[in-house]
Amino acid sequence: MATSTTKLGLTKPDYTDVVDVADLNTNADLIDSAAGFTICTSSTRPGSPWSGQVIYETDTGLSLVWDGSAWQPAGGGGGGVTISSTAPASPSAGDLWWDSDDGEMYLYYDDGSSQQWVSAAGPSVAVQSTAPTGYEGQLWLDDTDGSMYVYYTDPGGGASSWIGAVSRSGGILQVVSTTKTDTFSMASATFADVTGLSVSITPRSTSSKILVSYDVQTGGPGYSTGQSMLRLLRDSTPIAIGDSGF
Repeated sequence: MATSTTKLGLTKPDYTDVVDVADLNTNADLIDSAAGFTICTSSTRPGSPWSGQVIYETDTGLSLVWDGSAWQPAGGGGGGVTISSTAPASPSAGDLWWDSDDGEMYLYYDDGSSQQWVSAAGPSVAVQSTAPTGYEGQLWLDDTDGSMYVYYTDPGGGASSWIGAVSRSGGILQVVSTTKTDTFSMASATFADVTGLSVSITPRSTSSKILVSYDVQTGGPGYSTGQSMLRLLRDSTPIAIGDSGF
């Protein structure tokens, strides 16, 4: 009775079988299709690969070999380059990933106790509101308050952590201003907004302090018939008001 080979499924007739030309042609087609690399994509890899089978993925540009349990870079020991906007799902130590969104190259690194993607260009600056995972020498700019941190590994065996490099506490984070050169007039016993004399200020944090300075020239028809008064408002709330009148 005929049997089949384990890799390509070639028909092996028994010694007593009659030679079938159709079997010979099928075997030739299977051998021809298996010659060289199998061309596929990352989503159409062979469903039942054999140990040592090599494929080339047209969407990632990777050459991979099946090691009996998983696809590995054909060069061995990592080193494959993936070009995509997201990190590869199952990387091996030494793999390279080109982030097509921000144009950065990353290396998958295994330090013996953890694995992570690190910038191939060396320590980078992460700009975000929460601390990233971090690796030795990486910089993190907290975009909520402008503070800069560096990831530090204690050579004495202590815990690794983010330590402050530059604090923006007490510094000037932004300066906004407006200038009004035309006139504004009104005749009313109530306050009204002076057109063109407002600015938009966005505090970086709840502890931010705002310094407001202004220079306005005012005048009225005379003390006996009227007077002019000014006040500052935060949105619609009057501010810089004394405890009592005088």
